Amino acid sequence: MYKVGIIGLGLMGGSLAKALSKVKDVEKIIVYDNNVEFLKKAKEEGYINDIANNIDDDNNTMKTIAAGGFKDITRIASANSNMWQNICSQNKIF
Repeated sequence: MYKVGIIGLGLMGGSLAKALSKVKDVEKIIVYDNNVEFLKKAKEEGYINDIANNIDDDNNTMKTIAAGGFKDITRIASANSNMWQNICSQNKIF
């Protein structure tokens, strides 16, 4: 069984949470978002199990669950934008 941490319930995070809530091997979805309305809606609709009150709680919940993701996202975000233009232009749909 897996525990999943998601930071942000926008278009990508919300879609991911909804999809993962249907996966039988995912036992818990914990989310952090600064938009209280998104969190309330997700909790009411039942596609998240728990809300992280802040990124740095006493148990380091989000850092523990999403640790590798922080490093990867930071590295990708700091990359040269020209590189991404080249990658996207070369990856064409079949």
